[in-house]
Amino acid sequence: EDESLKPALDLVIISAPEEVEQKFEEFVCTEDQKRIIRKISTAREHREVLRRHRIHEVGKLLFVGPPGTGKTSLALGLSREMHLPLIEVRLSMVTSQYLGETSKNIDRIFDFAKKLSPCILFIDEFDFVAKSRVTDDHGAMKRAVNSLLKNIDRISLIRDGVLLIGATNHPQLLDGAAWRRFDEIVEFGLPDRMMRIQILEQITTSINCQCDFERIADATEGFSGADLRIMVKEALLSALMEHRDHVTDTDMERGILLIISRGLVRSQNWL
Repeated sequence: EDESLKPALDLVIISAPEEVEQKFEEFVCTEDQKRIIRKISTAREHREVLRRHRIHEVGKLLFVGPPGTGKTSLALGLSREMHLPLIEVRLSMVTSQYLGETSKNIDRIFDFAKKLSPCILFIDEFDFVAKSRVTDDHGAMKRAVNSLLKNIDRISLIRDGVLLIGATNHPQLLDGAAWRRFDEIVEFGLPDRMMRIQILEQITTSINCQCDFERIADATEGFSGADLRIMVKEALLSALMEHRDHVTDTDMERGILLIISRGLVRSQNWL
């Protein structure tokens, strides 16, 4: 109902906790990820204690890792687990639209998060900040980047009830000014063999899967969690096309070949 906040709605995607389908307990997390999540939960429970001791710099997380490793999925899972609405914004969208209005748009997004709090503010493509600082000579863009960094400084889980999560696939592009804004760096690496087995078990919970997961895990070295999901989808479709209600190792092998072929196409240089 606040007219001043309506422009921000065009710049973000809002998810209510009830809309998130995947349950948090279905995620396969590393021990370090679990530790950081417990720390954030503890900070939320004891906000008054931390505020009394003037400890405000808690709850600014940077998710770092290659595509398909679960950064966005975990942010959505935290939304459901903590029962907090999630505000998702992609920096490239905010800065490519209405360039002269970019700084104001960033201010609007952070003001909106504070009004909606408690909530999660999820900023994807955070490496766009660093690329803009280094390569862009446009004054409006530089002002936008500075506005973003200042807003991050001024928002707090303890003071404002906003959990800030940034995500990047290219951590090497971030400069020191961007790194310093986050009190926790959460790494999302490609899953190891044991994690691949656990992910396969979770994905196939509702599927009649007559497969050797250990052998499949050995054959999927270097696959991301997203790759494994696509592989299982392809395996299930393969079974259905042959009028079967169960998935076999042969179906999984077809899914593995699909992921490998996708990788080969992606690596082609057409110029």
